Formats: sequence, C-alpha cells, structure tokens
Amino acid sequence: MYLADLMEKSEAGQFIVLSYLQQHSTSSLKDVMSETGFSKATLTKYISLINDKAIDHHVALSIQLQDESLSLSVGPDTKGRDIRRLFLDNAVKYQILDYLLYHQQFLAHQLAQELMISEATLGRHISGLLSEFDISIQNGRLKGPEHQIRYFYFCLFRKVWSSQDWEKELQKPERRKEVVVLEELCGAQLSQGQRLDLALWAHITQ
Repeated sequence: MYLADLMEKSEAGQFIVLSYLQQHSTSSLKDVMSETGFSKATLTKYISLINDKAIDHHVALSIQLQDESLSLSVGPDTKGRDIRRLFLDNAVKYQILDYLLYHQQFLAHQLAQELMISEATLGRHISGLLSEFDISIQNGRLKGPEHQIRYFYFCLFRKVWSSQDWEKELQKPERRKEVVVLEELCGAQLSQGQRLDLALWAHITQ
C-alpha cells in the first residue's frame, strides 16, 4: 500500500510533491509540474501548505521557491516517519485503521459521528481498503488471518509512528524489561533499530 492511498486528496498531493523533492532536493518548477501533473497554482499552494504543516508540528523541513526553482531543506534530526506523519492527521482511512487496532470493532453510525463524516462516506473509505493484504473490514471488524493483520499494522506504524510515539513506548517498564530479557537470551545488546521494532511489535500484539 502506498501511503498516499490512505490520505485525503490535498494531503496526498502534498505528499507526492514532497516525495519527489526528497529524491531531487533541487528541481525546477517545470520538472515538478511535469512529474506530478499539478498546475503551477496547485503546486505553489501545496508548497505553502507543506511549509505551514512543518511549522505547526515543529518539524525541521521547508521548501523554498525562487526563480522557478524548488529546493528542499530537511534538518539533520528530522526522521522520515515524522515527515510522513504530517499528512495523516486528517486522513479518514488512517483514523479508521487506528481505531480498529485499539477497539477491535465499531458501529458505523458511532464511528461516522466521531470522524464527523456521513455513514456513506465511511462506507466508501472502507470499501476495498485492505484487499491487497487479504484483509477486509466486515460488520465493523477486521477479517483475515491474525498474523497478517498484525504484520500489516507493524509495517504501517513502522512508517508513520512519530519519534514521540517511539519514545513513549520504549519508556514503558514492560518494554524495558522485554529488551533486557531478549538481550540476555541473545547475549548481545540490541541496536536502537532492533529495540524500536521490538517495542512496536509488542505494542501491536498486546
């Protein structure tokens, strides 16, 4: 699943622009327009929205537009997951998936009310959402092999959990204990990446 598929239209467009600039940190406005298919007006609007998001969420990232040239600046401590998370706050599909992980099921009218959308809109967002993973949402519940559901969430959150999410999870006493036990069993220290993966997998399976 491409993350943009979970986003709302505007956020998906912004994410596409930013993803392109992450691969080409300096590019002409014409090239970005050609690559994304966006008009100059849409592209400049998206750039402004991206910069505003970064400021609002205190993420060290900015896009400069000067003399028909675009350049991307990213702080040395800014993680890819922090950047990706910027575009999911208002994403209905992501909110549905997040809700299901922690509540296991939902009533359509209640969730639609909570997300401030109609039941018809909720149904459209759910339709075919997870079909590529052999998972579906039926009667307000996830249907599919348990290991597949857990692995899906592991892959999703690994991409979009913010640094604050990771740190909060790693500071839990039970996570610290699990790290100590696993290191004793392995006879070696886990790397930071391995600790993060362990913490996330434990969080999901819990």
